[in-house]
Amino acid sequence: MWVTGMNFKEALGEVVGYLHLGTTRPLPARVVKREKMSDEKEDEKLRQSLNRVWNESIQICERDAEPARLYLARRGIAISPPEALRFHPSLSYYDGKEKCGEYPAMISMVSGTLGNAVTIHRIYLTQDGIKAPVKSPKKLMAYPGDRQIIGGAIQLSPAMVKSSTLLVAEGVETALAVMEGTKGSNFPVWSTVNALLMENLIPPEWAIRVIIFGDKDRPTEQHPKGHGQEAAKKLVQRLWQRGIQASAIIPAGEIPPGEKSLDWLDILKAKGSAGFPVMNMIERAMRNAA
Repeated sequence: MWVTGMNFKEALGEVVGYLHLGTTRPLPARVVKREKMSDEKEDEKLRQSLNRVWNESIQICERDAEPARLYLARRGIAISPPEALRFHPSLSYYDGKEKCGEYPAMISMVSGTLGNAVTIHRIYLTQDGIKAPVKSPKKLMAYPGDRQIIGGAIQLSPAMVKSSTLLVAEGVETALAVMEGTKGSNFPVWSTVNALLMENLIPPEWAIRVIIFGDKDRPTEQHPKGHGQEAAKKLVQRLWQRGIQASAIIPAGEIPPGEKSLDWLDILKAKGSAGFPVMNMIERAMRNAA
């Protein structure tokens, strides 16, 4: 539910479908038909909502998108925002079914494995360019049942920017930091939104090599080696199995006291591009390893 923005019933349906489970007794045809019609209506509402939000948004370079520019500046991002990022002047924020207010938001499109639009990622802001004072300022919009988010990502680099090497990071801001820290390489950069989607990423056909800029997360009971590190390792292993050269780079240094993680945005703010590895050297090492 947290990853997709689905409600409980929708998430449970996805799990049941993935595990190929079924009911012990067939449902009456009239009940199945009614549920199918209801699902189709709900899917159409979701499509309309996604289209409305995207069509109401503007480019971050436009005058009225100042909250997004302030937010990026506060986060230490100096490069011009890619066109994949957009700004919405006022989006409703819900905690469950309860509407808590309206806030400006920086939005981005999450694409599926075929490059098709799946859903929209939102970062709720204030007019001053800080995260909105809400429970979860970063959220994915719900999306129709015929769309698949697993394997997808936010393709921050323009579609025409293709190379044999793809750079990947978790969060949008971390991916922007990677774009800035490695801008001399001109490699395209994608954001997987979170660790779960990172470990399941399916790269495009043109990617021969994938370099993963993983987060360094504190160990937890569920993720004893840190969720970010575990996700990056799983992606590397899976990509090599698919015949794709892959390498993960985790930030050096200790996680600051009181913080949950150390990521490449922290490295950019502390050391600038000098804190990033030389991409040509990484690429050469991966070729030799292959």
